[in-house]
Amino acid sequence: MAGPVADHDEILAELMLALDGAPAARMVEVSYLSLAGRLPLRGLWLYVADFSEDRLRAVPIQSGPAPPESELSIRGSLPGRVYLTRDQAVVDNDDGPVLWVPVFRRSESVGVLALPIEEGATIAPELAAAIALAVGSAVLGARRHSDVFEIARGAEHLRLAAAMQWDLLPLPTYQDPLVEVAGRVEPAYDIGGDAFDFAANEETVEIGVFDAMGHGLRATLLTTLAVGAYRFGRRRLEELAGVAGDIDEAVRTHVEGEAFVTGHLCRLDLTTGELVWLNAGHPPPLLIRDHTASLIEGAAPCLPFGLETQPADAIRVSLQPGDIVLFYSDGVFEARPNGGDEFGMARFLDMAGRHGDREVALLVMVRQILGEVTDHVRNILRDDATLVAVRWSGPGELSRTAG
Repeated sequence: MAGPVADHDEILAELMLALDGAPAARMVEVSYLSLAGRLPLRGLWLYVADFSEDRLRAVPIQSGPAPPESELSIRGSLPGRVYLTRDQAVVDNDDGPVLWVPVFRRSESVGVLALPIEEGATIAPELAAAIALAVGSAVLGARRHSDVFEIARGAEHLRLAAAMQWDLLPLPTYQDPLVEVAGRVEPAYDIGGDAFDFAANEETVEIGVFDAMGHGLRATLLTTLAVGAYRFGRRRLEELAGVAGDIDEAVRTHVEGEAFVTGHLCRLDLTTGELVWLNAGHPPPLLIRDHTASLIEGAAPCLPFGLETQPADAIRVSLQPGDIVLFYSDGVFEARPNGGDEFGMARFLDMAGRHGDREVALLVMVRQILGEVTDHVRNILRDDATLVAVRWSGPGELSRTAG
């Protein structure tokens, strides 16, 4: 038993050393060269999810066996299922079996790794998962100093406002034993105005949701300012009213009353489940409990940021373990196809209740609801549609482990 385990450790150590010294543009080839002499591989291909999470796109390689397809659909394909479920799968092709492995680190999904193997050979699932983790960590690290993977994701199709917004947004999801957060903005390639941010801290999770007046570059600049001011105040450990004042002053100073940003500022106490938030002219959130979604009514919202916001009384709600709070922009329930009806609040409430299952990851729920919205408008959204969900799992130890 010691032999194979030791071999696995050696294989991974060699791979990590090889990736650490590899140019960003050659990481896929370097991974293959490091592993080919130790494993029965016929190639190694990395597919990354595009910005809309509709396609898996192969990262180009300059040498070694080329991937048979440059793009794969996420919906309805086995590699897409591997990406969405994070479960490995093997498919038998004419030229031999291919092991598909999800590539992710903590809560962030990167794509899938295709490992074509020799006929009759196998690769231990735990070794394949560790290889994918090493490659995923290297890719995420390389994105700080290289455009290779952003280009592979389809960055050339982004409009300027959307490109700026994607650089502003946090990771789409976070999970640990006490809390789960997930968010998404559509349309992926033309967003400009909606944004969200969150931070998991020692005893709280902080969430901000923003919707700037207008659309396009001007709206993106306003949102960037609002998120920057939010992070500034949040990291100074200010109360929510103080953070709201920072955002209002930043926006008001920049636009002098000619534009504004609506939003929510939220703080979830992880020990008690108390959620506190300020509403600056934004639609009220939903509470999803026992497959039923309802609006959380509270104090009247204050004026949007930029219009001399005077924070109203904070709204407080005590969550039960498993409760989901769903924040959204008006682009969700107001989504309307040409000549058709709005998606509507009643349909949105029904959809949120049906998809808000304790056993379903929040990012999956968010994708499902936004998928229904974009299907309703035949993939033509006239306004940004944003969903941000938070689920409290219940009290537990504050020395949390990663999910």
